[in-house]
Amino acid sequence: MRKAVDYLNKEKPFMVLSVFNCDKSPGYVFVEAHKLSHVKSMITGIANIFKKGIEMIPIKDMTHLLKTCTEMDMTTIEKH
Repeated sequence: MRKAVDYLNKEKPFMVLSVFNCDKSPGYVFVEAHKLSHVKSMITGIANIFKKGIEMIPIKDMTHLLKTCTEMDMTTIEKH
């Protein structure tokens, strides 16, 4: 969260659309972005993330993932 706010304060594009986790997939964090490089850029310097297991979810599987994760907490980051 601090990194996202830092990017907003420096007026840099963050290129990540959303980040969420799912109770049915403990230990995983899902990052919505157009490119894998955007995800890698976002997680650089963040501790306790296993960076070797990063992979893109095929578009055909995304709707199933979101239906499976029915209970998500949403947080909006706004520039002030």
